[in-house]
Amino acid sequence: MKLKLSYLSVSSPLILENLKRFWSLSVLSFLGYFVSGIIPLFLTYDVVEHSYQPGRYLITSMLSNNYFPYMALSLIVPVIGAVILYRFLHNTASVTMIHSLPLTRAQIFNSNFISGIVLIFIPLILTFLILLMMSKPVYDNMDLSVNLFSRALILAWFFKAVIINLFVYLVSIFSGIISGNTAMHMFLAFWFNFLLPSLYGISIAYFNKFLLGFDSRSQLGDVAMSLVPYLKAISSQEPYSLLLLTYYFVLMAVILVSSVILYHKRKLERSGDSLVFKASIVIISYLIAFYGMTATSFSFDVVGAGFQGFLKSNGAFYLGLFIGIFIFFFIGRMIVTKSTRVLNKSGFKQLLIYLVIALLFVASVDLDLTGFEKRVPQLKTIKQIELLGFASIENSSRYDEIFFVEGGNLGNYNQKTLFTEAKDLEKLVAIHKSMISEGRKSNLKGRDYRMSVYYEKNNGLPLKRAYTVSYEYLVNSKEFKDLYESKSYKDLYSFKNLLVKMPSSIAFYNEYLMDVTENQYSYSVIDNKDEIETLMEALEMDYQERTWQQHLDNKGIYGFIELSFDSNELKNLSKEDQYSYVIREKGFSVMSFPVRKTDAHTIKWMEDMGYGETMAIDPLDIEKITIYNRIDWEDGEATTITDKEEIKAFIDSIIREPEDYSNYKYGIITFKQSAPYSTKFYDYLLHSRPDIIDGASTFTVDREIFFDTGRS
Repeated sequence: MKLKLSYLSVSSPLILENLKRFWSLSVLSFLGYFVSGIIPLFLTYDVVEHSYQPGRYLITSMLSNNYFPYMALSLIVPVIGAVILYRFLHNTASVTMIHSLPLTRAQIFNSNFISGIVLIFIPLILTFLILLMMSKPVYDNMDLSVNLFSRALILAWFFKAVIINLFVYLVSIFSGIISGNTAMHMFLAFWFNFLLPSLYGISIAYFNKFLLGFDSRSQLGDVAMSLVPYLKAISSQEPYSLLLLTYYFVLMAVILVSSVILYHKRKLERSGDSLVFKASIVIISYLIAFYGMTATSFSFDVVGAGFQGFLKSNGAFYLGLFIGIFIFFFIGRMIVTKSTRVLNKSGFKQLLIYLVIALLFVASVDLDLTGFEKRVPQLKTIKQIELLGFASIENSSRYDEIFFVEGGNLGNYNQKTLFTEAKDLEKLVAIHKSMISEGRKSNLKGRDYRMSVYYEKNNGLPLKRAYTVSYEYLVNSKEFKDLYESKSYKDLYSFKNLLVKMPSSIAFYNEYLMDVTENQYSYSVIDNKDEIETLMEALEMDYQERTWQQHLDNKGIYGFIELSFDSNELKNLSKEDQYSYVIREKGFSVMSFPVRKTDAHTIKWMEDMGYGETMAIDPLDIEKITIYNRIDWEDGEATTITDKEEIKAFIDSIIREPEDYSNYKYGIITFKQSAPYSTKFYDYLLHSRPDIIDGASTFTVDREIFFDTGRS
């Protein structure tokens, strides 16, 4: 019991002395909080509830930990507090004097620790109390039931600030215990506070480079931010979860205990050195080498991509890896030893050890020794599979979840493509295996798409993989064809499953003609209920009959269609979408998608209703087309086409976008003055082209239109 009490004992005189010497830290910290936050809030306090006032933004940014001055103070003040309170360890005279006092090491450490807590948290507590006194109702425009300046939110901000400041302070103390001078202490304090996220991010970079299917775009960024409370507070406004709080408190306890143990083992005569423990010298030099080799290897890899052969593969990467190891290992040794004499037996011995460790790490990832790339769950172990990116191939809002999922978001077309039936899971597993085989070819050309497969297994453990696949692969994929043409997939996005069964109006148009005439031509709108019902039936039949190849046909576009749904009828919209521009200003949400030339039912409906003429460019209205072949962003020699059959062939081969932006064809169309839309082109074109006003027989619309590169 006596031993335990000795480790918890403090010296009141030492604490008071510290507060007398370093009170200015608290004063300056409070002034920082007061001047940057409280005063601006006072200046707009009387009208802060109005949405146009800057005080409203100030409140939300402060209490959500996105206010730069407050977050800067939460980082800088604890670091400075730890540096000034443990600075005595870095000077031979002061460390000798302090340890000659009738105090145990535990009393010295504990007293300085508590002194820092007081100096750091008094300004924070005062700011918290002032904000509580200023609190009054300031409501969110998006949700009038949410008070942005409530005492609960102020308390939540204070709790996060306490966790952040305490964590930064403990890490800074640990940095001071292992360092031998103030400069190294300051450097390590800032570095170590972001050490875990940076190491995690670097590891992700290696995995992303070498491991086929590694999904670096899922929640991995959020995981990196969550490793330290400072970054988590910046990246998310949500309260720390219980699991996260447990992790933070355990980590802080480990750091504190480690600091106490190391302080008791610290040799006083090492004051003035860069680092005072042999193990820390090795570890820090290894870390510097790791950062350095990563920077050089990935830099060489980028440069090597422009070469052929050895350098184009991973040769440049490994060349940069070796160069980085040799350079930065010895730079690290010079930093931690405060000497340029690092090319000695001990230095080369440590270099050899690090070289083996580094190569084992990189090679194990490169060679996939863990079997990561080949890992596909057995069918009997799978609960459900979600395929992300599949619905986005069309690049339209046809599959936005807002139209199919209660509480869905605009622009999110991923969440609905989820399968649980055994026959569908089998198709998804086949797709996964196919993408693995395709990915190993590593020969992407032209357009590509990112597909992600998310497994939820019966044991509760997820498995996530992501692949970039080529357009050519998708066209020829039997696995994707089977999935797309299956009843299970078709039912997911059938109009029968719309939250709102019928739109309030439907518009259809030729994208090119509508664009160049500013909606004055080829933009028809219907709002008759009977017409809408019959057109929706035609659209549904075409969707159900559409094949995979027709779905992917980039040049088979007849026109575009827009279904406008009354937003008041959409169920449980997310808060963001309830107040989005489209919904707030226009009162409806629009589903826009292409009508293909193979959509026989829809085209027949348009032609029967008399809308067909405005949906196509008539070759007889065109005088000529000037064709350019753009290669590596440079236009080649122009070719002019005037033959009507050739013009028709090019009109039929119009595509929405090039398959390869480094090599594609585009044309500039010269219309006849007799074209029905000749008077409806942009006004600025009329003013900038006197030949139109003067009654010239032709005019050119200066807008690029893309053609299928398979035609010449």
